[in-house]
Amino acid sequence: MNIEDLHLSLAHIGINPVSDQSVEEVCALFSALTGQGIRDNNSSFFVGNSLEIMKGPWKGAHGHLAFWTDDIAASIQLFEARGLSVDLSSAQYFENGSMKVVYLQRDYGGFAVHLMQRA
Repeated sequence: MNIEDLHLSLAHIGINPVSDQSVEEVCALFSALTGQGIRDNNSSFFVGNSLEIMKGPWKGAHGHLAFWTDDIAASIQLFEARGLSVDLSSAQYFENGSMKVVYLQRDYGGFAVHLMQRA
């Protein structure tokens, strides 16, 4: 399998809060900027579907980048063959036991990276 077969695409960008701005301020700014609504999602807020504002510190110095993939297991194999390690302790699973989310082991440019299985 090659990278094109996985149909990787950016799912969302996660933004970690900074001490001089409240999470609500950041959400309001991006909502005004994009014209999209704010949705509360347990540990974060989503502005539209592409910006996730974390309610507290999370993975990555600045936040995280989430990528959709058609085959998360094949993505893991391909990335590991290319020298990118996956943090299996971060994996989340669907009710049927198949993996739905997993982070890469290290940050890139201050951002954690995770894969999401496209449903």
